Amino acid sequence: MTAELQQSRSDALGNSQRIHSRVIRPQTAFGASNGECLFMLPNEGLLHHGAYITVSLKSANGNQFLPASVGIGSIVQRAILFNGNKQVCSTDNAGILMNIQRHFKTSDYRKGTDGVRKGTYADAFMVSNEATEAQQGRYKLDMDDPALSYNNARTAAVNAAPYKVQPNTTYTPVTDSEVSPEFIFKLSDLFPSFSAGMELPLGLCRDRWSIQLQFCEDVVNNRVVPRDGIAFASGNLVDTDSLKLVCDILFYATPEGEIGVMEQMTEQMNRGGINFDYTDVISIVNDIPALTGTDIPGANQASTQSVSRLCGMSEQTCRNLLMAFPNRAGNGVLGRYFSEGAQGEMTYQVTVNNLPLYPAGAIGDKGDAQLWDQLSQVWGIPYNVGMYQYSSETSMGNNVWAGGNQQSVSSHTINGYNQDLLRAMWNFVGVPLQLTRDNVPGAGLAIGTAPVEININRTRTSETYQAIDFYVFGHVERSFSLQGGIVLLSGM
Repeated sequence: MTAELQQSRSDALGNSQRIHSRVIRPQTAFGASNGECLFMLPNEGLLHHGAYITVSLKSANGNQFLPASVGIGSIVQRAILFNGNKQVCSTDNAGILMNIQRHFKTSDYRKGTDGVRKGTYADAFMVSNEATEAQQGRYKLDMDDPALSYNNARTAAVNAAPYKVQPNTTYTPVTDSEVSPEFIFKLSDLFPSFSAGMELPLGLCRDRWSIQLQFCEDVVNNRVVPRDGIAFASGNLVDTDSLKLVCDILFYATPEGEIGVMEQMTEQMNRGGINFDYTDVISIVNDIPALTGTDIPGANQASTQSVSRLCGMSEQTCRNLLMAFPNRAGNGVLGRYFSEGAQGEMTYQVTVNNLPLYPAGAIGDKGDAQLWDQLSQVWGIPYNVGMYQYSSETSMGNNVWAGGNQQSVSSHTINGYNQDLLRAMWNFVGVPLQLTRDNVPGAGLAIGTAPVEININRTRTSETYQAIDFYVFGHVERSFSLQGGIVLLSGM
């Protein structure tokens, strides 16, 4: 079923443009654990890059919340873009990757825009280490935000969005008997490189385009997180009635006696093809095992755990790697959508084509600032998180963050949890491999038949010895060509 609104305008070059705004319902939808939905795109016009999907989530009870840093992105396990039966690009473990990507945006954007669109609320915190009452502690609810109300001691938000589940609130999933808020995520969140390449000429393609979303399992720390002291309850369902693809389809009029935009594109398609380069995502999940028995450090002690993991990427041209290190037990506020900084030093070395990527030595031996620098070089823009969100180094005595060496933090709470749970939980890691930032073939590093190997040395303490899920995302090159209405892909 499709609803449509039409309007006309001129584009930046003065061409007469007709816009059809459409609301498309999914062909199939199942919102329970491991469910999925499928949207069919129109086979006419050009797809504007601002297309988005709307969705709401019904929680099992009023004591469960969207994970603070990723919001509604927590429901998506995998997103796939098809042309006919050809898989053009896909994103697995999509919630974790979207969480990494959104922190390259400014904190103002994340707080003001993502908070409304996606239901995130971790960005409402401010970072501080001052001794005054108003600023004491590393994390504190923002008392200057008029959208929040507090208890008399001003140590916890009460009865206000985004932190407490109420009927018709803005940020949290609610029970079936109440109205769930509706959130959105753009196609550019799911397929950022491909969506930025061009306005997709749907009407010139022989086969129809489709988008498949696979929803994650309904287990603790996946779709929702429970309030402190409350057991997780399954039954957190994607509201299939809320699923809609909202998109603008563009058409160009052909002036009499002239060659119009669509005719020019058709001619280009039939001569040399409509071509552009983009990146797809390869996702690898591994682990760093827990320490056991006498290997667990005592209070105020630390040890170093060394692991080596093969991460695939063979015979690909890879532009960068992104890594996340959430502990398997999860985080009461963030779910599984975080990357826990080591309580001490973490270093890594990457072996590509049987050679070390960093001949001078492992990255991280100069501190977390070196890890942050490499992550910021992935796209050439700063990774925008606060110091204490990324690192716990300044809270360590003798390079150990355990027991008596732990600096005091605010006792203020969020969903009943002490806010020290948020310290150093955005410690994502990046490996820039691109030879140029231009979007051209060969911009990445060509990898041979030997898989990429990542060697990690990580400090472990009496507080952080548990098993860690190790996620690696590789952005690999693909080429798209539309010739005679047929989509051709290379690099797959």
